[in-house]
Amino acid sequence: MNARKDTSAPLPPLLRRLLQVPLFSPLSPHEARTAFTRALPTLHPFRRTQILLLQEEPYTALWVLLEGSCAGEIVDPEGRTITVERFDAPSVLAPAVLFAPDPRLPVQVRALTSGKAAIFQKEDLLLLFRHYPVLLSSFLADVSDKLLALSRRLSFLTLLSLRERLSRYLLSLPADPDGTVTLPSTVEHLATYLGTTRPSLSRLFSQLRRGGLIEKTGRRVRILDRGALTRILTDRR
Repeated sequence: MNARKDTSAPLPPLLRRLLQVPLFSPLSPHEARTAFTRALPTLHPFRRTQILLLQEEPYTALWVLLEGSCAGEIVDPEGRTITVERFDAPSVLAPAVLFAPDPRLPVQVRALTSGKAAIFQKEDLLLLFRHYPVLLSSFLADVSDKLLALSRRLSFLTLLSLRERLSRYLLSLPADPDGTVTLPSTVEHLATYLGTTRPSLSRLFSQLRRGGLIEKTGRRVRILDRGALTRILTDRR
């Protein structure tokens, strides 16, 4: 008597993690077993601060972030870095670029933490789309979501002054009852996120402190006048 494969057995950790990625979440566990046998990704562990992908590098395989966080950054000719997008696992990196006629990354991707990615070759991804059309719909939805998020991010960077960007950022952070917020990163990383330099951001913190709007000790910022920060945004001319 031939033993039958037990499809009710627990999924391997990799498959469980892939099903947590929005792109692959429409698959059932049974479909996932079959799908990822047809298209097995390559696993790529990475370290914090490691450059995973270079700006203008051809992007010919889909990177799926399973663990950790990364940033999509633009590096200008003078070497200044601006964070235009943040990726937190589980998610996919730059899906809109993959099928472009000239699929070159407009950003570099740098690891913010240690983590792990699964890399799917384009041909394997197309195979999955043919066998599981729901994945194509999921992929297009993910592309749309990321383009909308990128549009909002670029508006934030280009239409707001640095003073407005910092005010909006501080007001968006969860605050203690006394109005204290904790910056999740260093001033240097925050400057990159806000599209400026560390000295410029440090000067702005000093100006807000002298104006009585905040107190700052290390990464802890106590908002003394939330109304004044709000007016920086609402009183735009």
